[in-house]
Amino acid sequence: MSLDARRTILKSLESGAKTPDELRDKCLGQRPKETEKQTEYATKYQAYRRALESLVTEGVIEQSKYRLTEEEADQRYIRASIKRFEETDDATRHHILMEDIEAECRKREVISTPRLLIFIEQRLLDETEEVRKLAISCLRYMTSRIDESRREDAKYLKRMKTDYANRLLEIASENSSIEMRIEALKLLTELGEPRAISVIEDIVANSPPEIFGQFKFIFKAEICNRYDENAFSKNRLVRDYKDRLRNMLADLSVKVENDQTRKRAEFLLWQLRYGRTNTMSGEQEIK
Repeated sequence: MSLDARRTILKSLESGAKTPDELRDKCLGQRPKETEKQTEYATKYQAYRRALESLVTEGVIEQSKYRLTEEEADQRYIRASIKRFEETDDATRHHILMEDIEAECRKREVISTPRLLIFIEQRLLDETEEVRKLAISCLRYMTSRIDESRREDAKYLKRMKTDYANRLLEIASENSSIEMRIEALKLLTELGEPRAISVIEDIVANSPPEIFGQFKFIFKAEICNRYDENAFSKNRLVRDYKDRLRNMLADLSVKVENDQTRKRAEFLLWQLRYGRTNTMSGEQEIK
């Protein structure tokens, strides 16, 4: 009922801003006078209120005179772009079409577009790195909008972890470009995939200084940062598996003989404790 109420509210506001009374009447109709129908109306009204409060909290609509603050994704255009992509082998055309799809993925309600998640999964295997990079960007925008308190969103998050995690782990671990590895690792943390901890361990323990140096800023800015439901990058890995991540780093800091690895692990532990706004003594020398 709550999901239906959200859709009804969003649909009602597409024709323009409405006062609270106008929006209520548009979504629910006038309150019935018949006693037997008032209970049904009250149930619908409660679902409507919960949905409305959720949309305001998320920043999808604004109050006073309710209006949409964000554009809705054009699902018909996305489906047409997917079709055009699949009908050509031209790499330049593929890049342009993926940029169009990625732009739509920045908008609300995109995740429910038919075939989009399957299409994006296939693009993670694309032979062109730019297309793979745009596919990851699409997924990050969709993931940023997921609210697990909504049952439908929780299903989408579970599906995305099931469908994409293995390939993203490969990208984050293999000899892809550093930029691709970083983007894949960020997405894994946003999805809350616990196996990303093993990828982080390998980077800390085995990366040469020039490689670790490129991951270092991301570790501080995002990977070891607290979960914030209002941020674009929602760090579900730290939210759900912080103890496991901390234990891995603690083991590296006390059990490994390599001094460089110990310092890297201590640096990440510091960030987990104090956040990205604090600077650890000697941080600049850690490579």
